[in-house]
Amino acid sequence: MDMILGLIGSLGLNTTLFIQFGIFMVSFGILHYLLFKPYNNAAQERYDRTVGNEESAHQFDEEIELIERKYKERALQTNNEVQEVFAKSETSGKEQVNTILKTAKDKYQSSKEKLEKEAAHEFSTEQAKIPNLVPELKTALKKVLVEETV
Repeated sequence: MDMILGLIGSLGLNTTLFIQFGIFMVSFGILHYLLFKPYNNAAQERYDRTVGNEESAHQFDEEIELIERKYKERALQTNNEVQEVFAKSETSGKEQVNTILKTAKDKYQSSKEKLEKEAAHEFSTEQAKIPNLVPELKTALKKVLVEETV
């Protein structure tokens, strides 16, 4: 113990060391509650917000990717539905066009046949009249020739 007291004496330490240590502890305690603790709380809160923001940013990125995948799937599905509707409309339109064309062709064919029959009937009727007109033509020609010669 003498050695320790000799060491303390050689360093120039005396009983005021304990008083200085007490003042230091009281000052440290006051500074801890007034300065260090609020600063540490603010720093911890800033860290939590930063880490929390990073986590929420990652979460938002994941949500965006999920929404983007859903959007792509829905867009592909909608595109397929539109193509199906277009194909059905095109097929239906072609069928309607073919039906209309067939109806028009049938009407044309029936009207053509009817007109051909009427023309053939008129032709045969007029052809039957030719033998009756021959004597009239002969007399008319004679009359014209006689008048020209006179």
